[in-house]
Amino acid sequence: MKKIIISLLVMGLIVYLVSTNINTNSKNENLNLEKIVYGTAPVTIDSLFHIAYKKEYFKEFGIDVEMQLNPDGKTSLKNLFNNKADIVAVAGIPIIYNSFIRDDFVIIADIKHTDIHKAIGRKSSGIQNANDLVGKKVAVMKGTSAEFFMDQYFAFNKINMDDVTLAKSLNAPQKLQAFLDNKIDAFFCWEPFISKAKKALGDGAVILKNEDVFIGSWLIVVKKEFLSKNRKVVINFLKALHKAEEMIKNHRDEAIKIHSEVVGIDIDIAKALFSKNGYKIKLDQSLLILLEDQARWAIDYKYVKSSKVPNYLNFIDTTLLKEIHPEDMTIIEGGK
Repeated sequence: MKKIIISLLVMGLIVYLVSTNINTNSKNENLNLEKIVYGTAPVTIDSLFHIAYKKEYFKEFGIDVEMQLNPDGKTSLKNLFNNKADIVAVAGIPIIYNSFIRDDFVIIADIKHTDIHKAIGRKSSGIQNANDLVGKKVAVMKGTSAEFFMDQYFAFNKINMDDVTLAKSLNAPQKLQAFLDNKIDAFFCWEPFISKAKKALGDGAVILKNEDVFIGSWLIVVKKEFLSKNRKVVINFLKALHKAEEMIKNHRDEAIKIHSEVVGIDIDIAKALFSKNGYKIKLDQSLLILLEDQARWAIDYKYVKSSKVPNYLNFIDTTLLKEIHPEDMTIIEGGK
């Protein structure tokens, strides 16, 4: 009997030591995770990150990511330059403006998606189509992709900028609130803010979309110094996003639910937006063409002092995507 008791005590001690060791190793593993700050925005096109974050894919690749949820990519890029974020996602226009004044950052990936830029107007303001914007108070955030879309939209519909009254520059949540408070007649923005406004006003609002006007980009950006010191971390960050691609393909309903919770939108809005997007990380020639077109727009409108389009090959690091998924990197690099 005494032998049995001793054996049980020994076995209990072994179990305790093993479990303690497992817990200790788990804690050590967490301590060894590389900590980074990622600047994102409550937009549908950053769903890959939202999913990788909630599913803890980053931790699987050795990264502890702090999510910095900003109102827009322009704010995220500003935080990157002020060393308040390590990796950020941003549309092309803030990149364009900064490419004329600094070269300490690089694009490492572009999340391909269908166009998510639209305008929305109040029917009570007499808005039914593009021409009805004439004489109305319209809001946009200066220095963002929404501003580029608005200019292209006006040009396409032969509307003179002087024919509308521009409200002060407002970020996406501010534009939405001003619209709901009837302080503006229309605003130009990206999803999901357009769908939020439409859901709130129902038949009282009309979406003024034109998918032929502008195809946007959603770029993953880092500072060169951070990349040179943390190349493995950045590669693993992209690997986690690639894993999120597969998750969306195979478990779309769960992905939609995760995204809706992270950005705070109704599940029906998330479903509608997901149906139009594929969410794929790439670097292709169309990105270069788009960046150059946007740079010429900034020059033509005298939004920048320079008259020369930068060489955007110098602002793109193709080596990381080549290492992970070379088939997703199709930029011709001869002119670098």
